[in-house]
Amino acid sequence: ALPQAPDPTYYSARDLDTYPRPGAPLALDRIAADAGTSIRLTLLIDEGGRVNEIKLVEPAAQGPLQEAVRGVLAATRFIPGRKDGRAVKSRVLLDVTVGPGRREP
Repeated sequence: ALPQAPDPTYYSARDLDTYPRPGAPLALDRIAADAGTSIRLTLLIDEGGRVNEIKLVEPAAQGPLQEAVRGVLAATRFIPGRKDGRAVKSRVLLDVTVGPGRREP
């Protein structure tokens, strides 16, 4: 039998059986920001749990805060999403709140 070709599809959250999640707590507490500053991003995470792409959704403008959050997420290893019992590539929309009073995604 021939080995199966890798699945090129990035599955959305609604198509997954198990969502990807950080392998360790995100180090967002090191980022200085005003209380409750929120950022919305789209992450493309591969079947190995590596972040392949980060797209800023809101706010649309790139700044030092957004760059810092992107850096933390790019360095984070995720437990990959699963579909039909196997690890797959996934596309997730992530809301991140930084600064005092933030919530862990």
